[in-house]
Amino acid sequence: MPQSDVDGLKVNRRRLLLSAGVGAAALPLAAQAAHPRISTATSTPRPLRREVVSVAAIQLRSQPGATQANLRRMVEAIDRAQSSGPKDLIAFPADALQGAPAMSLADLERSAIALDGPECAALAQSARTHGCYVSFGALAREAHWPGHVLSLSILIGPDGAIVAKDWAAIAEADAPHVTTIDRVLDRYVEMYGPDAVLPAHRTDIGNIAFASSRDPDVLRALALKGAEIVVRTGAVPAWDARAAAAHNHVFGIVVNSAVEPDAVDGAVRTHSRGTAVYGPSGEVLAEAGESWQQIVTARLPLAYVRETRPTPTMATALVLPVYQAHHAAKTGELS
Repeated sequence: MPQSDVDGLKVNRRRLLLSAGVGAAALPLAAQAAHPRISTATSTPRPLRREVVSVAAIQLRSQPGATQANLRRMVEAIDRAQSSGPKDLIAFPADALQGAPAMSLADLERSAIALDGPECAALAQSARTHGCYVSFGALAREAHWPGHVLSLSILIGPDGAIVAKDWAAIAEADAPHVTTIDRVLDRYVEMYGPDAVLPAHRTDIGNIAFASSRDPDVLRALALKGAEIVVRTGAVPAWDARAAAAHNHVFGIVVNSAVEPDAVDGAVRTHSRGTAVYGPSGEVLAEAGESWQQIVTARLPLAYVRETRPTPTMATALVLPVYQAHHAAKTGELS
C-alpha cells in the first residue's frame, strides 16, 4: 500500500475514535456539535430473557471458495451445539462462511454475499428453529455502496431478522480492498449517524458488540457505550481478549477458526486456535482444549453481573489533556 494511503488510514483512525466519543471533550465546540447523540452506558438495557445466558463459540474450519459447503457445516454445527442443551447465542469465526479468500478485489467481489441472499436465509432459519441468536462474519455487498466489498459482523435474532450488520471499524494493512468505516468515515456518519460507528446492540440476552480490531480505545469505547458481551473475531490472541474483558468489565467471546491435522493453508493457520469465553474479571469461563474443530460453551451470569458490574470509566482528568494535545498536534492532518 502506498505510504500516502497508510498515512490517510492513520488520520481516519483518529477521526473514527473521536467521532465515537473517545476524547470528544478535547475537540473544539464546533467539532463536538457535528457528532451529537452518542449513546452511553446509561442507555436502558432490554430485560433479559433469562438470568444466565448460555453461549457457544464454534471453532470451525472452512474452505475458501466453498461457501455452500461451509454454510452446510455452520447449520450442522448449530444443530450440534443445541443438541446438548439450549444456547442463546451461537458465535462463528469471521471467515466461517467464506473461508479466507485471496485479497485481490476480484476474489473479494466473487466471494461477497448479499444480505438478502440464500446464506443469510439459511442461518436465519436455524436461528428461528432453535430460538437463538447467531453471529458470523461475512464479506458482503450492499446496494448503497456499489463497488465496495464490506467486512461485516452479522447478528441474526431468534425471529430470523438481522439485528446487526456491523462494519469492521479499522482497516487492516493486508486487506486494502475491503471497505471499513475509517476509510469512508465522513460518508458513513452522514448516512447512518455517529452512533453507528461503534454500536452496542440492545438484545434480550444482553448488550452485544463486535470488534475485529485490537485497538484498546475501540474496546473501551464499546464498553462506555454499554456493551456487556463483546464478540471478538479476526485472529484475536487469547491474551488480548482476556485483558480487554478484564479492563472493560465485559464478557469477551473470542472465536477463531480451527485447523485440521492435514491443513497446509497458511491463511487458515493464521486465523486459527484460541477460541474462548472470558468473564468480566478476565476469568476463563471456557476455552478450546486444542486446535481442531470443537464447540466451546459457557454460561454467563449476566443478570448478576449487570447488578454488580462497575461502570466502565476513564481517568478523564488525566487522559483528556493528552488527547487534547495529540489532537492539537494533528490539527493540520484532521482539517
